[in-house]
Amino acid sequence: MIKKLLLSLSFVFIFSGCKKETDVAGLLVGKWNYNASSYEYNGKQVREAANDCSKKSFIEFASGGAYHGESYGDQNEHNTCRHSISDQKSYQYDAASKKITLTGGKRTYAYKVISISNNKLVIQYISEDETLPAAKDEYIR
Repeated sequence: MIKKLLLSLSFVFIFSGCKKETDVAGLLVGKWNYNASSYEYNGKQVREAANDCSKKSFIEFASGGAYHGESYGDQNEHNTCRHSISDQKSYQYDAASKKITLTGGKRTYAYKVISISNNKLVIQYISEDETLPAAKDEYIR
């Protein structure tokens, strides 16, 4: 009896663990609005909230593997937000490494998913030499 119970529990843990990673890929789908960046400075964690212009920035993942991102910087001399990047690429999510890879155009970009929920995504850029810089970007729905 105990063996049957342990075997049943093993299957529950195995399949619920697989489901969680699949859910992460599903949670990525949709539009995410830039909210903040955080980094370590002089041994302390610093969080910089988005300003009125950078709040217009977003990333969007479609269920078919399409990616669209728009980035806005500070205001220009005409007091309008400077549109700095408009990007359309393909993406793949690797559950084992928790890595989003954007491909298309001249460069490939990779990001590590630090955390994700229904309404918050935190990612960290992975440089070409596979190191993680200190900054983490936070997006909300």
